[in-house]
Amino acid sequence: MSADSLLQLLTQVLFVLVFIVVTAKAVRRPWPAHRDTAWLFGVASLLVVEGWITSKLRVTPGPLLAAVSSSLLIALPYLLLRLVDDFGGVRGW
Repeated sequence: MSADSLLQLLTQVLFVLVFIVVTAKAVRRPWPAHRDTAWLFGVASLLVVEGWITSKLRVTPGPLLAAVSSSLLIALPYLLLRLVDDFGGVRGW
């Protein structure tokens, strides 16, 4: 295993672990910031797990799985903006 693939694997595992921790926090205290953080890392974790499954099973994603993965990937900037909105306030006029 090269250093590049090891670093990539560690990053992916970190995303999944952060999702688990944040989801537990969101269940205990369902504040909007906790929910939005769980959504952001949940979508990222779904994409990571989908990549692991397709690579381990050596299958090519069909059109439905490719469409779902693309939709989740496109949703990431929106979820990040929701999270930024929870932490940063915008003053009115």
